[in-house]
Amino acid sequence: MKTSTTHSDPFQALGEALQAVIEDAVAKALASVKTPSSEDAIMLSVPEAAERLGVGTTKIKQLIASGQLASVTIGRRRLVPAENVRSFGSGDAGRGLAS
Repeated sequence: MKTSTTHSDPFQALGEALQAVIEDAVAKALASVKTPSSEDAIMLSVPEAAERLGVGTTKIKQLIASGQLASVTIGRRRLVPAENVRSFGSGDAGRGLAS
């Protein structure tokens, strides 16, 4: 008479344990990764600069066109140095001037 006891495959058990260890390690690694934020950015898009200064994108474009705010064009993108936005927003507009 055969008994119907089932023995789990040791390789399957090892695979499941290994998978759990890997998933835990990946979760810990991802938790420690700092995702860049727009506050860490060196260059800001026109909408990001507008958001930081609390104005609209049209006003940022006017400031750029008048030379009151420095910017660079990379490809088709107009970017504003974050430091210039910080200095412009703090009232030190001379540091944010285009050169």
